[in-house]
Amino acid sequence: MPFRAATPSKDKDATLLRRLGQDLRTHWPAAALFLVFWLAVWGITAATWLFADGQPMGMHPLATLLHLLLPFVAGAMAGWWRQAPAARPRGLRAGAGFGLLAGVLVMEANLAILFAGDAIMAARLGLDTGPPLDALVEVVDFGLLFGVIGVVQGAAGGLVAGLLAAGVLAAALRRVRGR
Repeated sequence: MPFRAATPSKDKDATLLRRLGQDLRTHWPAAALFLVFWLAVWGITAATWLFADGQPMGMHPLATLLHLLLPFVAGAMAGWWRQAPAARPRGLRAGAGFGLLAGVLVMEANLAILFAGDAIMAARLGLDTGPPLDALVEVVDFGLLFGVIGVVQGAAGGLVAGLLAAGVLAAALRRVRGR
């Protein structure tokens, strides 16, 4: 029997991204509503950016809070979509996994926009940005931090939405109330 090379398996991450893309196309009204919400948060951020003596100081604390809620909302939407009857895979694990992916993508997109805005402000205001190595370290540090926030909140949102969609939370509340 001749030697047969193993066929390469499909890239699991690409499959997850493809399925998330299918979910976005299938549930386009909800995805469009999230996009409007996301753009509104960025509008609020731009309108309330803090300056002191002409120097940019950063986001307003309430805008920061809104940005920190975005991965939970994205994760909840992705987790809810995974509970649809036609969704494959479906279930709480799939909801949390797709929520995690949605949360990370949203937070990393936020980070990219923040760094682009920072570069634009530095160029327009003539600010010294420091050595390039410091900027690289900052990108890596914030990339990891935003990624962790996206993972935790996205998975939590996906899990909560999955529990709601599956009726698990409603059943638990009925049991607690004694019905």
